[in-house]
Amino acid sequence: MPEPDVPREEPPEPPQQDPLLSDPIWKEADAAYRSGLELYRGSFGISLRASAPAIKAALKEFRRAQDHLDRLVGTHRDHHLLERRQQEVAKLVLDCMKRQRVYD
Repeated sequence: MPEPDVPREEPPEPPQQDPLLSDPIWKEADAAYRSGLELYRGSFGISLRASAPAIKAALKEFRRAQDHLDRLVGTHRDHHLLERRQQEVAKLVLDCMKRQRVYD
């Protein structure tokens, strides 16, 4: 018995690459953010004095990420991922600064 004539569905087109995510400045900002986040997370669960160098290094990475993100505002204004990352990094910078004052 022959198979019924069923129209074949075309495979969906691959989603377009987000221009922000392919921007080299975003990639640099993301690398700095992730590096800072790793250092930041590693500072928990140890004594305050022992975590001070990690917090200082994380703060440096977060500030580097902020610089890169600020450069992207001109070309990717109002992009939700950029705005969200800027907010996350700003909160982490503030927390690192607060924690750093505790150690001094």
